[in-house]
Amino acid sequence: MARSLDLLLLLTSFFAFTYAHNIQMKAHSRECFHETLHKDDKMTVTFQVGDREFGGSGNLDIDFWIQDPTGAYTSNKRTVSSGDHSFEAHQDGKYTYCFSNEHWSANTKEVSFNVHGIVYVPEHEAPHDPLEKEVRQLSELLAQVKDEQGYIVVRERTHRNTAESTNARVKWWSLFQLGVLAGEVFFQVGGSLGGLFAGVALKTHGYNTTILERTPENLLHNQGAGIVAGGDTLEFFKRYDRTGKPVAVPSFKRLYLNRKGDVIHEEINRQNMTSWDLCYYLLRANYDQIDSPYLEGGKLPETRPTDGQIKYIYGATVTGIEDKDSHVLVSYTRNHHDDNNATEEPSTIQADILIAADGPSSTIRAILEPSVKRTYAGYCVIRGTVPEPEGSPAALAVFRERFCFFHGPQMQNLTYTIAGEHGTTEPGKRLLNFVWYANFPEGSPELKKLMTDKEGRRRHITIPPGMIAPGAWEMVKEMGNKRLPPQMAEMAEKTRSPFVQCITDVIAPKNLYMGDKVVLIGDSLAGFRPHTVASTSQAAFDVMCLVEWLDGKVERWEFVKRTMQFARAMQEMGVRIGDRSQFEELDVGEYIEDRNFASIKREERVYPAWTAEGLDGI
Repeated sequence: MARSLDLLLLLTSFFAFTYAHNIQMKAHSRECFHETLHKDDKMTVTFQVGDREFGGSGNLDIDFWIQDPTGAYTSNKRTVSSGDHSFEAHQDGKYTYCFSNEHWSANTKEVSFNVHGIVYVPEHEAPHDPLEKEVRQLSELLAQVKDEQGYIVVRERTHRNTAESTNARVKWWSLFQLGVLAGEVFFQVGGSLGGLFAGVALKTHGYNTTILERTPENLLHNQGAGIVAGGDTLEFFKRYDRTGKPVAVPSFKRLYLNRKGDVIHEEINRQNMTSWDLCYYLLRANYDQIDSPYLEGGKLPETRPTDGQIKYIYGATVTGIEDKDSHVLVSYTRNHHDDNNATEEPSTIQADILIAADGPSSTIRAILEPSVKRTYAGYCVIRGTVPEPEGSPAALAVFRERFCFFHGPQMQNLTYTIAGEHGTTEPGKRLLNFVWYANFPEGSPELKKLMTDKEGRRRHITIPPGMIAPGAWEMVKEMGNKRLPPQMAEMAEKTRSPFVQCITDVIAPKNLYMGDKVVLIGDSLAGFRPHTVASTSQAAFDVMCLVEWLDGKVERWEFVKRTMQFARAMQEMGVRIGDRSQFEELDVGEYIEDRNFASIKREERVYPAWTAEGLDGI
């Protein structure tokens, strides 16, 4: 009898609790709750993220964590849409659990969560009346049933919205790129950074995508280029990157040097720098789960049930497009290589929408607007990198975590720190990246020498890494030693794989063609001069606007206005400040004003009225 009494007392010393909530997560918001627990209490939090509206963002990701009274994490999950997390309290105190939408801009996410627990209750507080005990247990069971019903409702709504959204999208879209987005039935994407921006975003929103890539290799070669990670680039990775890998290296100051290498002006101005190869491999990891050393410190994303299907076709060169009423017929050749032979196989593919993201020399734009040509601006950019440890103390003092400028007659140089091998941002393992503008007049022997590669081939736009002729590079280094500050001339002496690009101008008159079935984005729409530090951000911005239009978040006219005004304004600004830098000798203060104007955030810019002219007719 005594043993039975002990058992009864043990059972009545613990009570189960269960309750549920539905909360709506605003964009960039966080909701936290807490429970006061005793040591050895047990608690479980179960949650499901849904979308309150059909046609919502399609992104159901949130972050979730639980912290103990000391602030230590008992659970810390990133980019999840559901979960079931249990723990046992190891001490008395307040345990906090949080749902975070801080990294996303969707406004329609709804979180339904249940909290279950077994809580220790002191013996003197436990109910001894058998009737009271039975009523309490019945109440708890009813509450659990109600909670589960609410939870199931959210899950059903989520699955219904996903199905209806997919069905609606199947009616309308497919995409292509070749660098071009191409489609059969659904959205299909391809290319370099611009195409991968589109591919990752569309896949995340549930669209099926295909990449038609012009090069036969399954991975593009490292471009060896630094990139200023502007606001739209960072926003894109915040929304869509699932690797968790840091994408940028910060710079905290801008410095201006004179010819002797002395600092003549400095200002506090944070910028974020990244590299082409880091962005490329992070996008490939998110798009088609390509693993690489660039993911060190991050993770290879898992495919989610809500993701669209993907496909990659290599060695595909677009040869033509044709309007077929309800779709676009895309013709391309597929290059096949074996040990001794190379063959081309013609093929076609249907696209409900064709998105051209094939760069400033866009094939699609050339087909649509044959009179729109890239025009040479009269100067080139010479680029390269040097490992951080190889920089002299004088060079490191002005380049490391700095954005350093020099303006001289007919030239400009800027040098800064970017991520190193395999995307590492660890100090001492990064790269010093230089961007050097120098005038080479059209038709001059110097331009011909510079743009003839080591195999004797005359290039028109780019000499890729490793292809600069030795004699041409000696000419470049001699020019640097005579006209650049010593720290910048040092970079030209020490770089191993420099490359050269002719600066050109190009912009299409509009971005929608063939009854909205063809869309130009990024450099295919407008090739910015690098002074704008906005080419990568333009592609990211265009894609984010495109997804909002396709998802019904904005009207067609809003998509056109946003993207075309930005393209027109930035393209004109690049021409203006580039010409001032290369063809006018100004006081350094004017160059500083130009640079600060170029750095104004996109959302803070006021566009001139002329940038909106004619948009109603697009």
